[in-house]
Amino acid sequence: MEVGVIPQTQEKDSFEANVEELINKLSSLPAMPECFNPYKDGPESDNIVRRQNLKKYFLKMKINSPTIIIIAEAPSHKGCHWTGVPISSEKLITQDHFFYGHSQGFQVVPAVENGTRAPMGEITATIMWNFIAQHQAFKNKPLPLFWNSFPLHPYKKGNLKSNRTPRDGELNALSWVLESIMDMFSIETVVALGRKAEKLLGSSESINKGKNFTYVRHPAQGG
Repeated sequence: MEVGVIPQTQEKDSFEANVEELINKLSSLPAMPECFNPYKDGPESDNIVRRQNLKKYFLKMKINSPTIIIIAEAPSHKGCHWTGVPISSEKLITQDHFFYGHSQGFQVVPAVENGTRAPMGEITATIMWNFIAQHQAFKNKPLPLFWNSFPLHPYKKGNLKSNRTPRDGELNALSWVLESIMDMFSIETVVALGRKAEKLLGSSESINKGKNFTYVRHPAQGG
């Protein structure tokens, strides 16, 4: 599960350019009701951290060469909302997690960095990474690539510190993001973590690239 230094190759340059283009598109999305865009909304100092974290995530994953993608539902108000990276948390970063830690180049927003507030934990991220760290099937093998069915944090009206299930129209409007990410990696196995991911993957072969996918119950539902 080690991640090496990115080699200076033309492939790296091309991949990095694709990553930067995707992040630019995410940070330029039109506003959607009751949706927080981690790469655009809020203080720009926070947005910069989240955009840099996402770029770091993809570059590290490229070296990792994942063959499995695990697709969850959406960013939560305690996880990707603050970090910009799927299935992560500020606690994982500040506790120097083997993949997401400070020593791996990931950062937290200024309010956490300067001690104004404590880092947040996120239960799904904790469960998933503990499983990966402890499960023999992942020993000495590429880490799975994580992404969400919907890249924005959907929240209940008037309550940014809440989560809600993304609506079908929202999923369809931004399904191109998942499709772009599938194009960026050589994925062999697709896992739908929860019913929303299952529904999105089953709606179009252009998203799952014609691959069969496996449904797994979301940890929040006892998976």
